[in-house]
Amino acid sequence: MTSPSGPSYRFVCPPTWPQPPAGWVPPPGWRPDPAWGPAPEGWQFWQPAEAGPAMVPTDGFAIATLVAGVLGSFIFAGIFGGVSLSRIRRGLRRGRNLVFIGWGLCGLWLVAVIVLFSLLSAEGPGRAPSGEITAAGKIAPMSLQIGDCLTLPATVGGAVVKVDAVPCSSAHNAQVFNIVNTGSGPYPGENQATEMGLTACESELGAFYGEETDIKPGTQLLSFTSAEADWNRGDHTSRCLVMALDGSFTGDIRDR
Repeated sequence: MTSPSGPSYRFVCPPTWPQPPAGWVPPPGWRPDPAWGPAPEGWQFWQPAEAGPAMVPTDGFAIATLVAGVLGSFIFAGIFGGVSLSRIRRGLRRGRNLVFIGWGLCGLWLVAVIVLFSLLSAEGPGRAPSGEITAAGKIAPMSLQIGDCLTLPATVGGAVVKVDAVPCSSAHNAQVFNIVNTGSGPYPGENQATEMGLTACESELGAFYGEETDIKPGTQLLSFTSAEADWNRGDHTSRCLVMALDGSFTGDIRDR
């Protein structure tokens, strides 16, 4: 550890070593006690005298923890943060605040996920153990069950993302009466799939009303059919509905 030539330099011990008196310079042949442990990687023992206090390098794992926290990567933030704190405790690196900020960001991500999940869960209708809807809520058409009652707009068209499901004891204008298989083979396209769903649902009207019949006067037959992505995953079903055209009602549509 020979002093460099040129400008005036001072000897700087690593923070984990015993600190010598100000201005101390190691004598020729001096070696540190092995019990002190190694100096941090890249540590500069000789620094210009006019330089400020020696700075321990920022730990790369602390920076990685911060990045993982920004991205919401809980596992990597935990691993990187643990490694970093271990190195920081030994005085080899600094960056404790970066670790805690990264972990804090992961906590915020977790809170956001929980809140979002709660909001999405609360949006759906409440159901009794039997499956009957007991509290109104929005629901995806392909999650409807037989017997569900709905409040639909006068015109239903295009891609429907959510519908308003209500208890059948409340005012509504539509009811799911069956779930049928639409067909097989490749996805036929939205319009053709809808027509196939209506045809399949129409064949079930007789069983629903208990007699051979077409759609009742003042009502309309509707179907919600699997979208292309669901169809390609093997769901070829359609939800069959009867909607009243002359206003809302309560109870079963067959009792109107």
